[in-house]
Amino acid sequence: RPVSYTTESQVKMTGRVCNYAAVFQLTVTLCALLTFSTYQLSNYYSTVPKLLTIGSSLLNLSNFDTPISSNNVSLINEVNGLMPLSGYLGRNNSSPDPTSCPRSDSQASNRLCVPLTLADLNSTCPKPVDFGRLRCGFWLAPPACGAATACVAVIVPYRNRLVNLLLLVQHLHNLLQRQAINHGIFVVEQNDQLPFNRAKLLNIGFKLSQNYHSCDCFVFHDADKLPESLLVDYSCSQGRPRHLIGRLLNLASRKYSPGKMYHNFFGGVVAVTKRQFESVNGNSNLYYGWGREDDELSVRLRIKHWRVAYSDQSAKYVNLKHADDIKVNSMPWPSVSAVRRRMTSDGLNSLKYNLTGVYCHPLFTIFSVQV
Repeated sequence: RPVSYTTESQVKMTGRVCNYAAVFQLTVTLCALLTFSTYQLSNYYSTVPKLLTIGSSLLNLSNFDTPISSNNVSLINEVNGLMPLSGYLGRNNSSPDPTSCPRSDSQASNRLCVPLTLADLNSTCPKPVDFGRLRCGFWLAPPACGAATACVAVIVPYRNRLVNLLLLVQHLHNLLQRQAINHGIFVVEQNDQLPFNRAKLLNIGFKLSQNYHSCDCFVFHDADKLPESLLVDYSCSQGRPRHLIGRLLNLASRKYSPGKMYHNFFGGVVAVTKRQFESVNGNSNLYYGWGREDDELSVRLRIKHWRVAYSDQSAKYVNLKHADDIKVNSMPWPSVSAVRRRMTSDGLNSLKYNLTGVYCHPLFTIFSVQV
């Protein structure tokens, strides 16, 4: 009969070691599952700053690398549900070619494919040419594009227009890359129960976005307006604020209407320099609900003797469909005298809000706020 030299205490010790090993293995497995997507994201972002060294003085890269809170950003869960982050991480893993420029010089390709549904993004319309340089919605033209062009910060006020937003941001990246324009897209989400305040969201985006870039040109962009021509000029003029929509296509009637809807109209998609916007103290913060806030900005610009430059009819846009669920505000039409009285005390210098979350997605940076 074989002789066993294993004592009872050794058996107990072996059992405890096996139990500890099993618990340890289970813990490792759970941690791996919980952190897999976070690892993918951090692994992706750890490589991107190396791709943004050219002209990086336009960006505050240290701010992009600070911890980002997404716990209170309601929008991002919806975004990731329709456009999973893994799809963008896969495209971005390869380094962009610094010897090629996505600029389009062909006059035959001035007409853009405009995505009207999310399916169009994957089938009908091309994706942005250069995903490899996209970082939190920011893209810098590669050296092959020559001297650096203007730097444009696109500010999109947002609530409950998810499909419109996703169509817009991918479409804009495609257009602005083909124009070789350094640019960033910042979405300002109103995350509260108050009526929508477009003007205040633009003020917030104007101020917060400057923590991440040193652009001098700001484009205030409604989520439901998509350019359909490469001839649309996404730049600023130091001498004049610009209204970018020359003609607007109504999808229901398939007819174009003038982008300048009435005398002194300044809404939809506009471009201003930092100096121009600050000189009028930004937008009024008083307009809760739909309408009139852009008319007040127009009055403010005229009071400060800024003449708006309107785009010609070659600057064509499509007006996307959406539910009309924003309550019309009760503010009276902004008269010159009323605006003159309040513009020094109502605007950028009186802006109050609660920043509840910031999220960095390859296509855009989201500021989630309560106004």
